[in-house]
Amino acid sequence: MDPRETQPVTPQEGVISVALGGEGSSKTVNVSSLLNEKQRAEVTALLSGYIDIFAWSPKDITGVNRAISEHHLNVSQVVTPVTQKKRVMAGERQDAIKEEITKLLGAGYIREVQYP
Repeated sequence: MDPRETQPVTPQEGVISVALGGEGSSKTVNVSSLLNEKQRAEVTALLSGYIDIFAWSPKDITGVNRAISEHHLNVSQVVTPVTQKKRVMAGERQDAIKEEITKLLGAGYIREVQYP
């Protein structure tokens, strides 16, 4: 097991979270804590001015050309497919995977395909 998977993710030292949509907003970004109050206010004002260009969820990414991000498998038609052993994942991972797939399906970024 990868040791990074068991440790919680924490912000780096010298980083603070700033709410862009005002107090209590869920739209937060991390900025350096080394900035003075004036610099922090300027950065926050700049980012708040462009809050509409950030993608806060998969549904927020609209208008992106599929040719930029679409993936195709380059599979030879003359090679016989090999069935791989089913991989079993822990319950927490399965739940996280199902949640992410549901988000991506809902946003229209992926679609289910049935192969013979």
